[in-house]
Amino acid sequence: MAYASCRSYFVPIPTPAFPIKLTRNRNKHKHRRSTGTRRFWKLLASVHRYSGVSAALFIILISVSGILLNHTHSFKLDQQQVTWNWLLNHYHIGYPNSLVSYQAEEHWLTQADHQIYLDGNYLFEQSAQLAGAVAINDMLILAFHNQLVLLDTDGKLIEQIDIASVLQQFANNPSVDKQSTIINAIQTINDSVLIRAGSMLMLSTDMLLNWQIASSDLTHWSSTRALPTQLEQQINQQFRHHLINWERVILDLHSGRLPGPYGIYLADISAIILILLSITGIALWIRRRK
Repeated sequence: MAYASCRSYFVPIPTPAFPIKLTRNRNKHKHRRSTGTRRFWKLLASVHRYSGVSAALFIILISVSGILLNHTHSFKLDQQQVTWNWLLNHYHIGYPNSLVSYQAEEHWLTQADHQIYLDGNYLFEQSAQLAGAVAINDMLILAFHNQLVLLDTDGKLIEQIDIASVLQQFANNPSVDKQSTIINAIQTINDSVLIRAGSMLMLSTDMLLNWQIASSDLTHWSSTRALPTQLEQQINQQFRHHLINWERVILDLHSGRLPGPYGIYLADISAIILILLSITGIALWIRRRK
């Protein structure tokens, strides 16, 4: 209570309580607002921190795979085949639908779908059907429907001869059927090679350089044989290892297709995390600038 002077005596003046109570309420509201604000910015900082950690994994994955794809030829990713069975199973890569094998002396020539093998070792891709295989003068001749392939006994390519170039030698012979463009069979006679294309028989006595029409058919053409079990298992295993390379895997990883149908959703979640990271980062930066 305060006192006021009036002439010779003091008059008591009561001190109002309302302003004091109002000041205290304002301080309480201000304290509550400051506490809520601090909690909000603390939560925002936590969201920014965990979003950054999650986004870092995604960014590292995209960056590393992108660098590898930009230097595919330098790392030879297109030449390195995937041999991990669990990854091949993920791509649903199975075994060949058919094995067609021919025996040429002690060697085995096999076509597993579009892959060609010599004694169980992968050689090359060939879409044309293998019609036979023979051995002559320490060399191997593979007869496909559209060409003859000459190899050494180690599987190295020596020469390829298309059936069209063989028929070109008979361009001036009206009796030759120019439509016989498919090789059906092959056989050797001493040091000569005999092939059958349609109804025609053509013989070469100088290792496939020159050809002439043959007049008689043979009954012992090169024919398919049952492949030994060990070679069959070896080919089945190698077949899977030559269908997909690491360039394809890294490309699928970079695009989000590797996880399958869920890869799209993972990419969406990663994009949302990046958006949150950007928004919270900007907000925290503005707050610190004030």
